[in-house]
Amino acid sequence: MRRVAIRAAAVCVLAAFGLAMGAAAPATSGKTKPQLRDNGLRDEIVTRLARSKSADDHFQIHVQGTSVTISGKTDVVQHKASATRMAKSAGALTVVNKIEVSAAGKAKSTAGLRRAGLQHRSEAAARSERTEKR
Repeated sequence: MRRVAIRAAAVCVLAAFGLAMGAAAPATSGKTKPQLRDNGLRDEIVTRLARSKSADDHFQIHVQGTSVTISGKTDVVQHKASATRMAKSAGALTVVNKIEVSAAGKAKSTAGLRRAGLQHRSEAAARSERTEKR
């Protein structure tokens, strides 16, 4: 019985200590960078894109809270992925990437894979079908 009372007292002390510490320090989300919202987040993303190689693509940025939608067109496949990474590193929690890569950009990327000895998934599937027919 005495042990139960001691444990209950210890739990109460720890709970009170935890509440006191929580009241003294504001809760953080674990991120070192403060959350930007709407215009501040949009300005940060636009600045990052302007300093990058994808500045000539002139992507459109729409921000609502901490959600970002990026749209536009590019001739370089890598610019699509880098735009998403820049938005996330600027503070966006969710990014919807609606950037379209041109046919010429896709062909150029696929040609680079061929030179490297790699192949696109559709080419690999077609090749395996041809070998199965033999």
